[in-house]
Amino acid sequence: MHQFTLKTAYLAMMYVARNEGIELDEKYYELEDDLNGIFEVTDMIDNIENIYKLIEK
Repeated sequence: MHQFTLKTAYLAMMYVARNEGIELDEKYYELEDDLNGIFEVTDMIDNIENIYKLIEK
């Protein structure tokens, strides 16, 4: 899996966990903060197609 795709998937899972009120270990939130500092929204939008293709295989 492409590194950006993997990171984007992680951020998406964290987003869902937060919206569902799921409490996670602090280390997961720290990684999320680190990733948010290096990604632009356009990176995530570009990766939607990559993730879609991986799921459709």
